Amino acid sequence: MSHRKRKLMSRRASQARLNRWAWLAIASATLVLAGLAIWLWPTATSDGQAGPRLVVNQERVDLGRVPFNKTVRVSFQLNNQGDQPLQLDASAPVRVVEGC
Repeated sequence: MSHRKRKLMSRRASQARLNRWAWLAIASATLVLAGLAIWLWPTATSDGQAGPRLVVNQERVDLGRVPFNKTVRVSFQLNNQGDQPLQLDASAPVRVVEGC
């Protein structure tokens, strides 16, 4: 193989390596920018967003010891502090979670 051919093949190989590194750098930068955009994009649940927002006046109810088969009642208040109407589905079941 002549000196000229070896030099040409070496130049092509170095250009191919450079192209691979350039594509890798571009892909990495794109992934970083996409990750930042997703992380910084406001979500529907963050404060200040439009929409309904259900607020309950108490998060826990402690009734103490209650004998078996004794009926107990608890009242709590629900408020919509959002800027759009809040619609509750009446067909959705209410789930009671028992504590220890």
